[in-house]
Amino acid sequence: MPLIDFAFKTTLPISIAAIICMAIAHFFWQRYLDKKEHISHEMLDVNDITTTAPALYAILPFTPIIGVLIFDGKWGPELHIITILVGCMLLAAILEFLRGFNTKNVFSGLEVAYRGMADAFAGVVMLLVAAGVFAQGLSTIGFINGLISIATSFGSASIILMLVLVILTMLAAMTTGSGNAPFYALR
Repeated sequence: MPLIDFAFKTTLPISIAAIICMAIAHFFWQRYLDKKEHISHEMLDVNDITTTAPALYAILPFTPIIGVLIFDGKWGPELHIITILVGCMLLAAILEFLRGFNTKNVFSGLEVAYRGMADAFAGVVMLLVAAGVFAQGLSTIGFINGLISIATSFGSASIILMLVLVILTMLAAMTTGSGNAPFYALR
């Protein structure tokens, strides 16, 4: 499935519904916690906030999305998402260099970005390796073949098996906090 179709036809509708639900839940949850902690609300004067970054920097977090839309092969050349992300980081580094002409600050900022990515990816990689070991164990004991034979024996009642697998995925997500990534290793 192309990235644009996946992002806008599959993920976007689900994300919008999830964001609305989280916003509503967050509103009430924060009110509850504020009352519990007896926190009073104060108005913040916008003039008290000082920023040194140019307003152009507000666009930088959206450049990967813009890049995916531009470089999808329809309007411009087709680029892979990794190429787009590296290009966006390079653009941010060039803009920061042009702003201060200080390579030390630019590279220290890039180092912080790389360390943040490494910290985020380390957990995902460990999770996928563990999921691969888990999936291999399930295959070795014959769980996958048994699951397939059960699904074929159900015939038209395979909707029950689908619901069971959805519940298993939900329980795995609740206990591991990782969503359905461990199940991708079963492929």
